[in-house]
Amino acid sequence: MQKHGTYNSYTNGKCRCDQCRKAASTYMKRYRGTDKGKKIQRYYTILGSKKAQLASSWVKKNHPDVWESINRKAIKLVGEKPE
Repeated sequence: MQKHGTYNSYTNGKCRCDQCRKAASTYMKRYRGTDKGKKIQRYYTILGSKKAQLASSWVKKNHPDVWESINRKAIKLVGEKPE
């Protein structure tokens, strides 16, 4: 039987009750505030950006029709560029 309201029960026990969610949220907020947490967060932010750059370059080069479709949809979502 697992103890609720702990990070361990959320991660290892796969419990998603309100107490365990709150414990996991509190743990991660504290972790992201540490030097190691900040470094890892920065790493994944940069990694995600590089992946997006590589993917968009590849699509633009290999599938220009798809690239144009993506751009049109993005402009619909964001709106036209202001003057």
